[in-house]
Order: sequence, then C-alpha cells, then structure tokens
Amino acid sequence: MKFKQTLEKNKIEIILFSLIFTFVLIKLLHAHPISSDENIYYLMAKYVSQGVLPYVNFNFAHPPLQVFSIALLFRTFGINFVVAKLSTFIPSFVSAILIFLISKNLFNKKIAIIATIFFALAPQFLAASDQGIGMWEVVALILLSAYATLKNKIKFSALAFSLAIFFRYLAIFYFPFLILLAILKKKNAKQFFLFTILFSGIIFTVSYAIFGYEFINQTILFQIFSKLAYTVNFGYTYLPMVLFTIFLEAVSLLYAYIYKNKTLLLFSAYPLIYDLSLILAFKNIVYFYFLPSLPFVMIAAATTFSMTFKSKQKLFALIIPAIILVSIFQNIPTYEVYLNPASSTSFSQIEQIVLNNTSPQDKIFGESSMTDYVSFVTGRAIAGNYLDSFDAYLQYQNPQIVVQNLEKNKSKIIIDQGNFYQLQPIIGTFIQQNYKLLTTVYGIQIYNVLIEK
Repeated sequence: MKFKQTLEKNKIEIILFSLIFTFVLIKLLHAHPISSDENIYYLMAKYVSQGVLPYVNFNFAHPPLQVFSIALLFRTFGINFVVAKLSTFIPSFVSAILIFLISKNLFNKKIAIIATIFFALAPQFLAASDQGIGMWEVVALILLSAYATLKNKIKFSALAFSLAIFFRYLAIFYFPFLILLAILKKKNAKQFFLFTILFSGIIFTVSYAIFGYEFINQTILFQIFSKLAYTVNFGYTYLPMVLFTIFLEAVSLLYAYIYKNKTLLLFSAYPLIYDLSLILAFKNIVYFYFLPSLPFVMIAAATTFSMTFKSKQKLFALIIPAIILVSIFQNIPTYEVYLNPASSTSFSQIEQIVLNNTSPQDKIFGESSMTDYVSFVTGRAIAGNYLDSFDAYLQYQNPQIVVQNLEKNKSKIIIDQGNFYQLQPIIGTFIQQNYKLLTTVYGIQIYNVLIEK
C-alpha cells in the first residue's frame, strides 16, 4: 500500500524521468560517429586502458580524469563505441535528476518538474547529450556539488567540484557561483573554499608526480597561449545552440531584479556573466563551453515562468517557452547531424578504405576526429602518436618537429579534411613530396585520403 501511494504521489516525476531515460538510452543504442572531439578522447582512453600514459606518450590538452574514467569503463565492459558512450549517458541523465532535486530544494516540486522539462528540451541536450566531449561530467559534478552544499555536505561538495575541475578546467569559473550559493543559503562557504583548494591541490600534485612537466605544458600553457584572445568567432555552432540561453538569462535576470529574488538573481546573473565572458575571451566559440550554465539557466527560466504565470503577467511568462520552442526548431539541421546515422556514412567508407589499403602494422595520420575514429575501430596506430592533430596543437609544438616525427614514424595513409594539411607551408610540403591522392570521400565534410607514393 505504501509503495502504491509513493508511486501515485510521484507519478509525474516517474513518467518524466522514464521518458528522459528512454530518450538517452535510444541514443546510446543507436550511437554513430560524427565529426566530434569525442572520437579523439575515446581513442585516448583506449590507449590508457592498454597502459599508455597521456602527456607522456601522447598529447592531451585537458586534465586526466575524462580519459581515465572512460578507460575504466573499457577495462570493465570491453573496448567498443557504445561502452564509450556510457561515459556521457550516465552524467547527462544524472544531471536531469540533480536539476530536479536542486530546484525542489530551493523552490518547489512544480518548478523542479518545469526546470527538468526545460533542460530536456534544450537543443544541447536533445542533440548532444550523448557526446563524450568531457563536459557532461563537469555539469553533473557541479550540480552534485551545488546539491551537496544545499544539504550541508560541504566536504563532499568540495570533493565533487574538485573532480569537476580535473575533467575540464572550465569548471573553475563556477567556483565563485558555488561560494555565493553557500553564502546565500547560510552554509559554510569558508570550509567549502578551503576543502576545494585542498582536494584540488592533492589531485594536481598527484597528476604532476605521475605525468611531469608535460601535464602542465599541455593542459595549461597550451590552453593559455593557443586559445585565449580578445576576438570573437561567431560560428554556426554558437548562434543556434547557445544564443537562446542568453535571452533566457536576460529575461530571468530582469524578473529577479524587479522582485528582488536573490536566489533567482544568482541563477540568472552568474550564468549570463559566465557566458558573455566566454564570448569575449575565446577565439573559437562552441556549444559545450557553455554547458555548465545550462542547468542553472533552466532552473532560473522555470522559476521565472512559474512565478509570472501565477501572477497577472501570463503574457510575460509565455516568453520563456517561446524562446525554448524557437531554439528547438532553429536547431533542426543540427539534430539531423547528431541523431541521424545516415549523416555518418563517410566514417564507414573511410574505415573500409583504410582496411583495404593497410596492414595491421601500418600507421595512419590526419584530421583528428575522423582519423582517431578509424584508428579506434581498425586498430591502426596513429603516426607519431599525434592523437590530437588539430592545427592549434601542431603549430604550438612547431611544424618542423611534427614533420621530423612523421618522417621517423611514417604513415601509410593520411586523411585530410579537404586540403587543410596540404595547404600548410611546412606539413603541406612534406605531404606533397611523399603522398598521392587515393580517393575523395564526400559527406558533411569532404575528406581526401592520401597514400604513400
């Protein structure tokens, strides 16, 4: 009887989370490759699961916890693409649960349900909740830290946030938010601050002891000197995937200011400051930089919607779902890429080309997303261990050194996105002298597959 009463009392939440779980599970079971950084991280995790160290044996521009957590999954369940996706399936679903719990704790059950629905309808979640770009783990851990703070579990909150930092350093920028949340809710902010410094310092020290100077060089110095500048690149990925959250933040901030709601003010103003700061600070703006803000934006939007809808401001309240609906329809082309397996046919084509023209001992090199996926599924090693062969890293290391390494570790096949590598002054000369065009594969991107002369 008690169980039935519990089900009846929570039937809306049960239905909601069942739908979200089913959606994410379907995506997991129909996982297919796309041109994404996740292919790089999955290959790196495969290397790590086989005893190869990042920073020491191959370049990795981020903190170590992502590839080690995926490597643990590989060691437990075997190395394949679907298992790799578990690393995102779990935190993205857990994030939805934590949004509900945080909203319910701060406001009420109704707002918690609305916030969770808004989050599940966000284009970032619909399109990319299965994308292993290292940020869904950050989102889940920041939310876990916030919830632990609200429950007065300060040491656990500090540990969760410290772990978030060592998935992606971007998490650091939400440190002030969590301190402000602790102050606002009269928790021990000083203890949270000190234990976060302590736990982060321990993780950093252990990482440096294991990986050495290259850990700092690749994860900190490279990020600073290659990615930060006061210029903006308003790419297609940024505008439709992220711009709508800024409108939601602005609307919620206006309401919070008018009615002097401090919690709503924090949940709308801080994400807005964070998002605008990223736009000003980074050369390349992509959707996943903004994911840490998404849950708090949706909590703020749900709160604004609920409070205004109950008042005489129903027209104002409808602005919130209108913005979300516009963003959903605006991103239909993005869903086609992320959700339709037909968009990934070039991956299987190039995989077959590599298998037909190489032996297991041969190496390959090229555009990171495609080349690393092909290496992951075929077992062909990457020449020079350039698992991340993006131009920013090759330029940071020095193209002359890259060419010297490629001469020592000859690649049988080079996979070029268009003529990108071939048009580079130093690397391009090396390719033109040693390789010839084998075939061209057409898809969302155009790939030229080159073979040794």
